[in-house]
Amino acid sequence: MKYYILSADFSDKERIKELICQSFSNLQQRLNGNAIGYALKESASSFSPWNHVSNIWYGLPYFQFIKQLVDNIEESLPVVIEKFKTLYKAIFHLNNPHLLLSCDEKTYQELEENKFYDFTNFAQASGSFCPWVELATPNAPKHVAKTIASPIAHNAQSITTITMTSPSSAALKLACYLVDNTEIHQKVREEGGAYSCGARYNILTGNYQLYSSRDPHIFSTYKAFLSAVKKLSDGNFSDQDLLEAKLSYIQDVDDPVSPGLQASITYFQHKVGLTPDVRQAFRDQILSVKKEDIIAAVSEYLLPKMVTSSIRVSYASPELLAKAAPLFEKANLPPLEVSEIYSPFKGK
Repeated sequence: MKYYILSADFSDKERIKELICQSFSNLQQRLNGNAIGYALKESASSFSPWNHVSNIWYGLPYFQFIKQLVDNIEESLPVVIEKFKTLYKAIFHLNNPHLLLSCDEKTYQELEENKFYDFTNFAQASGSFCPWVELATPNAPKHVAKTIASPIAHNAQSITTITMTSPSSAALKLACYLVDNTEIHQKVREEGGAYSCGARYNILTGNYQLYSSRDPHIFSTYKAFLSAVKKLSDGNFSDQDLLEAKLSYIQDVDDPVSPGLQASITYFQHKVGLTPDVRQAFRDQILSVKKEDIIAAVSEYLLPKMVTSSIRVSYASPELLAKAAPLFEKANLPPLEVSEIYSPFKGK
């Protein structure tokens, strides 16, 4: 690890070019499989600078950046290598390094006795650390569709709402399980034929998202999303449904974490303030949520925004998008702005 951090070598241009081309090849092969992830990232990208940057790093813009890089690899390579050198100095400044370990007590004692094999004795880089504070400005929100070489669709609908600082956040978290169990699963997956579907809510960012993957439908799926949220707002779910939602949440948070991920997950929780006490307090809130709390939270924070300020993004075949367009128009809903991602079959 010390060697990788302290001895980066960017002189082998052919190897760097090979790695960039391999990266694009992997992304190209997984394009259709990654489509739902891209749709989810893009549908939330206008909500905040963090969401915007996350989409640039992990969404379709990264795929498009790598493709453009490969298309002009000979001209771009010198510039890329210089950027690598700049990033290397900025990232591995080592002014405040953190060592993350996930191990048993015996192993830790051995490491400690050997002073972690001098791993902490780095030569400090010159210059002061300058944190990145000026995030990019998000683009204006819009409903979009991207054509892919696949006969099915990947649909995502996102809104921005409250975070875990609100006492209603626990109710919104349980609403994810309720909309899936009481409506979306049946309408979108069992009746509609989608491979997967559901809802998710990030209590740290406030992003609330409904999605379907490998779905033969577009408009009817978005219609089912709205219907599911309205059903909760109207209180059309039972106490048993609520109990099952709570049990599903507890099962998710109590799932065992592999040793390989334990250190990074714990570190992330520490950095964002999800201490054991905070997590336990949210868990207690989950267990105390009542039916009327779900109705109130969904009616105030979800349903109005589903109609007025949600963003829809679909990745689908041109045929499915053409079929859906008049249905959006008939329902007086904003159309999806269609563009092509990339078609390997056309040599683009």
